[in-house]
Amino acid sequence: MTQYPDLELYIGGRWKKASGQPVLNPADETVLGTVPTATPADLDAALAAAADGFHRAPAPGPRVRHRRNREG
Repeated sequence: MTQYPDLELYIGGRWKKASGQPVLNPADETVLGTVPTATPADLDAALAAAADGFHRAPAPGPRVRHRRNREG
């Protein structure tokens, strides 16, 4: 039976190990792997990284804004 790869959380450009929930094979209930579960601190770090990335991204130019307004 195929095993799940080691999965991690990707927060702020870095991989982070996390505890998680086991994934069971429904045929025999053996553990195939573990899916990571984010903690509240992980969520706070992910939101802070997203906000930082949003502020660093350049604003779209007038052509892009015009196109979006016409489509929208």
